[in-house]
Amino acid sequence: NLTPPGAPAATMKTLQQIEPRTPISSLPFVITNSGSYYLTTNLYAAAGQNGITIQTNSVTLDLGGFVLDGAATGLTGVLVSGERQSIALFNGTIRGWTLAAVDASLGRQVHSSALRITGNLGEGLLAGTDSLVESCTAFNNTGTGIAAVNQSRIVGCVADANGTGIRASGWGNRIEDNSAGTNTLTGFRLDGGQNLLVRNLARYNGTNYNVGSQNSYRQILINAYGVITNNNPWLNFEFRTCAAEVCNGLDDDCNGVVDNGNPGGGGACATGNLGVCAAGTLVCTNGAVACVTMSTESPLSRTC
Repeated sequence: NLTPPGAPAATMKTLQQIEPRTPISSLPFVITNSGSYYLTTNLYAAAGQNGITIQTNSVTLDLGGFVLDGAATGLTGVLVSGERQSIALFNGTIRGWTLAAVDASLGRQVHSSALRITGNLGEGLLAGTDSLVESCTAFNNTGTGIAAVNQSRIVGCVADANGTGIRASGWGNRIEDNSAGTNTLTGFRLDGGQNLLVRNLARYNGTNYNVGSQNSYRQILINAYGVITNNNPWLNFEFRTCAAEVCNGLDDDCNGVVDNGNPGGGGACATGNLGVCAAGTLVCTNGAVACVTMSTESPLSRTC
């Protein structure tokens, strides 16, 4: 058969077939459709505006190793607007924003990973509810480096030189295997209740651990140099400068006891009461020195 075959079929693929994701090449950018998005280069904020705003569910945002830069004039680097859910954000640097690097505090099921949150003038990374923050670093942010609201997990992160390092503000969060150092206020802060704090390291923060009474945490070993003989796998650790005990509600001398030895107390004082109740003794109680009467009589009795 000498009849030539027909023209060859097209073999080229469309751009959507090759890269089925949406590129982001300038700011501000608003995501209104579910899907996958990626940065094509380093991006810089428009003054007084957010960087990337997510206004829908089921979004994956890959920073591609690039920088999302607020240039000290942008508001929030990545804003999850409202109660959006099923968001993934990963692999890049977010710096220089005035309100927050990432604000997903109203979101649910937000997965943040491999993010470098640095030099933001407000908050660092704010996760929401039922969320996961893993393998992220937060450095030199004015507010909190990394925070979660409810039923979330912060694991394998480093938070150094922020206002507060890592914070759980709500209920049912698990804070595990993180490091927080040289934060101005607090290394680890747990408010709310039913939060769990295990296997963390705090170093030379203003206060290493501030754990509310309705939360759970494992033993904290202080300045545990050398071989660790305690075989509890859930221990938390802290390193800090020890000093003479003072009456402040803290364990200044690192012996595991708060305000031991009645620091600042023991001297004579005047209670302001009458009779035998007038003479008192200085006693350290609840983190403050108070004048306590030496008499067993009630100040309201006739003797006093």
